[in-house]
Amino acid sequence: MPLYVSDRQIVLPGDAVATRDYNVSGGVYWDGNIAYSAVVGLINIRGERDVEVIPLSGIYNPRVGDVVIGYVVDIGLTGWVIDIKSPYSAYLPVQEATLKPVDLTTVDLKSLLGIGDIVLARIVDFNLTKDYPVTLTLRRLGLAGLRVGRWLRLMRVRWLG
Repeated sequence: MPLYVSDRQIVLPGDAVATRDYNVSGGVYWDGNIAYSAVVGLINIRGERDVEVIPLSGIYNPRVGDVVIGYVVDIGLTGWVIDIKSPYSAYLPVQEATLKPVDLTTVDLKSLLGIGDIVLARIVDFNLTKDYPVTLTLRRLGLAGLRVGRWLRLMRVRWLG
């Protein structure tokens, strides 16, 4: 029943991760009874039996519940198209962007979020049958749309503080 890694450990291709006693997912391959990392990745241990290898490079595959950073690339009639550096388009509906009701007949969405603005959002839906497979929300504690200047100041405080 060995687990060969610890939470948040960086692994390289070929590093042993765990045996079949664990639910191992992500960038791994199996050789016999042992899962090995197939990528340079970060270990994420959830609970007692779930182990995931998160690749540190390559294509981002969105999952419901992920918190992502993206930027506004287009403004539609009822929301914004957000680039989250994924092969799938992300959409932020106006009702998921604010806690206040918004009258779309009187409000210019550009006044809330403009092209190039950065958002910190959570993925609430991922459905490949829709025009925009990824649906985002800002309606959670700590998530927001940020103008570029505010974002840079926030990053500066985080990195220097």
